[in-house]
Amino acid sequence: MVSPPSDLLEFRALFEAQYAYACRALRRLGIRDGDVNDVAQELFLQLHDDFALFDRERPFRPWLYAYAVRLAANYRRLARHKASEISEGERDTKVPTSERRAIRDLVARALERLPDDQR
Repeated sequence: MVSPPSDLLEFRALFEAQYAYACRALRRLGIRDGDVNDVAQELFLQLHDDFALFDRERPFRPWLYAYAVRLAANYRRLARHKASEISEGERDTKVPTSERRAIRDLVARALERLPDDQR
């Protein structure tokens, strides 16, 4: 039986050690709870594809976080996520739809003004 390459073993160890951190970072960057695992999977696929570029002399987390910031920015740009920001529980409130839309737009504009790491 052929053993996996050392890069694969190293990446697997990093994945297992950093997955929870990646999920927390993605949530802080604005990824909805229902999408965190999918986005984290995409994040680690991108990291794996570029793993040969990773400088082993440097810490892994800042490299991971830079990828997470870019993925989160792309996620927020998707119209389907903007349209579904109101959860099912919020739709049942007594606040009129037009007012909810105005509030959501106000919050979205405020968030767009913040730097990515503060969103």
